[in-house]
Amino acid sequence: MEIYVAWLEGYLAIDPGGRGLRVRGGNATLELGLREIGFQGPFEGLEEVPQDRRGESKVVYLRLAFPLRGLDRPGGRVVRVSMDFSVGTFGVSYTVIEGVGRYLTLHPPPGALYKWVTVGEDLIAIHTIGRRQVYLMEEDGWRRLILV
Repeated sequence: MEIYVAWLEGYLAIDPGGRGLRVRGGNATLELGLREIGFQGPFEGLEEVPQDRRGESKVVYLRLAFPLRGLDRPGGRVVRVSMDFSVGTFGVSYTVIEGVGRYLTLHPPPGALYKWVTVGEDLIAIHTIGRRQVYLMEEDGWRRLILV
């Protein structure tokens, strides 16, 4: 069952598809598994940024070349206000900050190699522990971040 959230001038579809959880927009798709994250869309670059002096945590930024557009028509349940819900084994927090933007925070089930993923209009942030290695693979139009 797909759940749709209001996004820019359309909707993002969230469903328990692919390898765990899939988020689809008008110009991009994000697939979250336990040990890898797949992305297909307007990719600009990848950057790893330590979050503390001891290197215990870091954020991997996946920068988009163009803003993440919404789909034209929703087909299922539509969420328009900030709320928390579950899709399969993933937790989802949808946050609307008036005048600032909309954000999806995706919480994986136990055993995942990342803590959470935040999706913004032109940036995807993957929060993980500092010693985690991140590899980028490209295949068939998909970019896959492999976490080890």
